[in-house]
Amino acid sequence: MKLKTTLMNGIAGAVLAMTAVAAQAETELRWASSAPAGTPWVAHSEAFAEAFNEATGGEYNVALFNGSQLGTEVDVLKQVTRGRIAIGAVSTPGMATQVPEVSLLSAPYLFNSAEEVDCVYDNHLTDALNPLFEARNLKLLQWNELGFANMFGPERLASPDQLGEMKVRVNVSPAAKNFYDALGINGIYIPFSEMTPALQTGLIEAGSIQNILYVAMGFGKAAPHLTLTNHSHDSGMIVMNLDIWKKMSAEDQAKLMAALPAQNGLRSGVRGMDAYLIGEFKKAGGQVYDLTDEEMAVWRERGGSKHAQLVEEIGGGAEAFWADLTKAVAECRN
Repeated sequence: MKLKTTLMNGIAGAVLAMTAVAAQAETELRWASSAPAGTPWVAHSEAFAEAFNEATGGEYNVALFNGSQLGTEVDVLKQVTRGRIAIGAVSTPGMATQVPEVSLLSAPYLFNSAEEVDCVYDNHLTDALNPLFEARNLKLLQWNELGFANMFGPERLASPDQLGEMKVRVNVSPAAKNFYDALGINGIYIPFSEMTPALQTGLIEAGSIQNILYVAMGFGKAAPHLTLTNHSHDSGMIVMNLDIWKKMSAEDQAKLMAALPAQNGLRSGVRGMDAYLIGEFKKAGGQVYDLTDEEMAVWRERGGSKHAQLVEEIGGGAEAFWADLTKAVAECRN
C-alpha cells in the first residue's frame, strides 16, 4: 500500500511538473488595434492568430485586442515600444507619434493611384524605413491599408476656395496640417472621437477623412456631401516590439511572418469595403462627387505646394527618407 501511494504521488508530481512546463512554454503575444468588429482589419488579425497559434503548436498564443480595447493608437504604440503589447496595427498618423518621418507617406498628392501606392510600398520602402523603426524598438511586419482621404462638407467642393468660408476640422497629423497650410486654412482641431457631436452642433462643417470611416462612423449623416479629392493616402503598418522579436528563434520568426495573411488580401478587403460603403451611402441619399480634370489640377497644385516645408518641420531623417520616397514614386509612375 505504501508503495502504491508513493507511486501515485510520483505520477501526480510528474503531471503537475509537466503542466507547469506547458504553462511556462506558452507565450502570449498581444495584438492591439483600433479596428472595429466586422472589418477586414479584424479578419486579418484573426486569420494571423489562428495560423500562428497552429504553426507553433500552442507555444505562442496570440491574444487579440481590437476595437481600441487597450487604448488609442498612441497608447498602443507606447506599449509596443515597451514590450507590454507585442504587436500593434496602426494608421500612419498614429505611427508618426513614434516615427515622425512616416508622415511623409501621407504627404498631400504624393500618389496618383492605388497602383502607385502598392508599387512603392512593396518594392521600395522597407529598407529605407527599417532603421527608423528599429531606432524606436519596433520591427516592421507588414503594411496596413486605410485608403485615400477625401473632403466632406455641406456642398460639393469644386475649389479649395470654398473652404475659406467654412468651419473645417483639422487633426494633429503633420501631413494633414501641411495640406491645410497649403490651402490657407487654419481650421479647428477636433479629436476624432468628438467629430460626431461637433458636426451635429455645427462646430465644424467640413473636413478630411477616408471613405470607410466617413460612412461607417456616420459622419455622412451630418455632412452628406463627399468630394473625391483623393488628396492623401494612408496605408498604416503592423509593427512588433523589437526585443520580443529578437528573443524568438529564427524558426519561430519565419513561422510568424508566414502566418500573416497576404498583403494584397488585406488591401482587396479594405478597398472592396470602401466601394461597398460608398455605394450604400449613395443609395441612402448621400452625395459623392468626382472632380473634373481642371478642378483636380487646382486642388493638386495648391494642396501639394508645401512639401519642402513638411520635410523641414519633421526633421530627423525626413530629408533622406523624402529623397528615397520621391525617387520610388517616380520609378513606379514611369
